[in-house]
Amino acid sequence: MTRVLVAGDSMVKYVDQYFPSRRGLSVSVAAHRGIRIEHLLSMIADKLASFDVVIVHVGTNNTVDSVNMCMDKYRQLAQGIIESNPTLHVAFSAILPRGQNRYRQGEEQLCDVCHLNDHYRNVNAALAQLCLERGFTILDSLVDSWPGFLSRDGVQPSRLGNKVLADFLYREACALSTQLERRHVQQSYKESKASAWSGWARQEHFSINLEVDFPALGKQGLVDLGQPAFPHFPWHKCTMQGKHWGEAYSANDP
Repeated sequence: MTRVLVAGDSMVKYVDQYFPSRRGLSVSVAAHRGIRIEHLLSMIADKLASFDVVIVHVGTNNTVDSVNMCMDKYRQLAQGIIESNPTLHVAFSAILPRGQNRYRQGEEQLCDVCHLNDHYRNVNAALAQLCLERGFTILDSLVDSWPGFLSRDGVQPSRLGNKVLADFLYREACALSTQLERRHVQQSYKESKASAWSGWARQEHFSINLEVDFPALGKQGLVDLGQPAFPHFPWHKCTMQGKHWGEAYSANDP
């Protein structure tokens, strides 16, 4: 069974309520309200050894950090995860955009939201590049459609948003599980082939010893012309050994 951990801030707090059950896949959630990128590792480090895949959804609360600062923190987080469990596959879920806070109105708020979403967009692009370089997975296909699934505060998911996010994360977890299982099968096949080849190669010397005594050739060994066929060949006693027939012969020449 593939074990997947979804770890992040309060955006993923309720998604496990909507996860379906599927044989062969176990998905757990570790949500921490208000968590920032640099603080997540300490909250999940003791859990990582029990999982095969971790999906990280964090960064929403790093609003004052520059893109470079965010990326430094993502790199440190990824490095800490790998050090805690070197076999773990890491996936990053992109930061989801915010919407207008319908409890507050005003031109200034709209500008702030647009500026913040531009910042998230730049962070997501840099995060996707990091995943490409390090062999991680980026999950960003929900970003464009997300604003329609926000609650009135413009930050947290609505009830429908929680279901949409849960479906998205679970679908991605299933895909990662399938990839991981396929990779394990391929690796096992390669290892079995390598083991078989190594076992064959260790047979450094394969020998066949065959001694056959033939009666000494007399007149019956003469052809019609009255001459012996192959007169110098030691027919009466042959010894063959080594990897190829006829590699060595021992006989007393007549």
